[in-house]
Amino acid sequence: EGATLVEFSVLPGERVNGGHVVGKLGNPDLEDQIAQVKADLAKAQAEAERLSGDIDTGRETVLRAEVQV
Repeated sequence: EGATLVEFSVLPGERVNGGHVVGKLGNPDLEDQIAQVKADLAKAQAEAERLSGDIDTGRETVLRAEVQV
C-alpha cells in the first residue's frame, strides 16, 4: 500500500520556497510493523541478557567445583 498524507503544514495560498516541507507522509500499517519488530527485538535482547547471566553463573559454579576438587 501507498503512504497517506498525515500532516499538511501550509495554509491554502501560502507561499513556499523550494525545499520547504509542506506535508508529511506516513504508512500506519508499516509503522505498526516497525513497532512490533522493535518490541520483538527488545524481548530477544532481554532473553540474550538472561542467558548470558545463566552462562556466567554456570561458569562460576564450575570454577567453584574445580577449586573444591
